[in-house]
Amino acid sequence: TIDPGKSNGVIVKYHNGKYESWSIKKMCDFEDLVDFFKLQKEQCKLPLIFIERITTFQADYKGNDTDKKNQYIGRAFQMDKLKRHYSELISAIKLSKIPYIQVMPSSWQKLLRIHIPNEETKIRKNRFKDIAKNDFPGQKIVGWNADAFLLIEFARMKLKYDQRWIHKNMIKPKLKERTLF
Repeated sequence: TIDPGKSNGVIVKYHNGKYESWSIKKMCDFEDLVDFFKLQKEQCKLPLIFIERITTFQADYKGNDTDKKNQYIGRAFQMDKLKRHYSELISAIKLSKIPYIQVMPSSWQKLLRIHIPNEETKIRKNRFKDIAKNDFPGQKIVGWNADAFLLIEFARMKLKYDQRWIHKNMIKPKLKERTLF
């Protein structure tokens, strides 16, 4: 699973039930991402990536009238950077030929029954970290990997109880090789 922010993480659950987590921040460039995903494809029997989809809402730009313009510009700049990084992640996944599913944040949060509308980001992040610590005892849960661990629980539930949703939402890479001159 991938929580796509630059300061967030990737969690891999192997067939034997073991977990490994990596900070995306440590993957410095696009080639590192491609190499990482290719390595995971070699090590996993049936790889499938769940990646949180990047979205923006009007509520992301709240503030009083005098602050709205500056807050909007700053938020828009951060979202633009995040969307570029998200595009890099998707491109690296496609180059690695791993099937993936994009999941809206509200979808996985609602299925896990942890979604609280209009909750402040800092409070939500701390709450999610506490939930992940409870759901994954023995794992090192920190701020950058908590959402990705919870996304694993969403993936587990969907794989177990809703195979049609998996097949409907899975994006499969094209296996045909292309030579570019």
